[in-house]
Amino acid sequence: MTRRDILIVDDERTVRTSYRILFEREGYSVRLARSGAEALRLFSARRPDLVLLDVDMADMNGYAVCKAMRAADAKTPIVFLTAMESDADQLRGLGLGADDYVFKSASNSVLLARVSSTLARHGEICCAGRFESRRIDVGRAVVDLDSLCVCIDGRPTGEKLTKTEADILRVLVAAAGRLLSDDEIVSAMRGKNQVMEPSTLRSHITHLRAKLGTAGSLLVNEAGAGYRFVCTRGAGGGLGARE
Repeated sequence: MTRRDILIVDDERTVRTSYRILFEREGYSVRLARSGAEALRLFSARRPDLVLLDVDMADMNGYAVCKAMRAADAKTPIVFLTAMESDADQLRGLGLGADDYVFKSASNSVLLARVSSTLARHGEICCAGRFESRRIDVGRAVVDLDSLCVCIDGRPTGEKLTKTEADILRVLVAAAGRLLSDDEIVSAMRGKNQVMEPSTLRSHITHLRAKLGTAGSLLVNEAGAGYRFVCTRGAGGGLGARE
């Protein structure tokens, strides 16, 4: 079985070394980058299965690295690893296309679980063309699950969903009209016993709504209870038609 390749980007040598030991013990193949520029070179030379990316680096911060990586590749999972724990920092990172945001204060077991969940989710979406040539209809907006591009009233908006945003949308639309708790959404996306911080899920949904334009209002939050997709006339009550 081919080992998963992780690119770890951090400008602190002790951090890079400790994470290399952690992930290699779990059977991963690890490449290390000590700067944003080096990370982009390694990323361009060979796409990893996942990028674990520090935010606060001296030469080029993680946000700039993520933006550059996403300009070249919309699909490779990117997980931010950072000491900055504010909602604003999470919103910024997820808005640039990151798949998850893990705090450096998290335990090794939590970090490994989040990386495993991200890889599993990405593999599920990509494997065997499971969602190939399908789309999601949300009111006036349509999301193509092949390209992750958004069209409104038949015209491309220039927005692209991340894999995580597309998966959240798929789960909510498939359960049209039904209230889903945070745990139910994450379980449907990633499988039982998988994890995502509530604040991270909230940040993903905030960006998802924005990218859907006025159709984003169909994704309704019921405070303290969860989210539901409100199916109205003209809104697809499911994954939509196959192309």
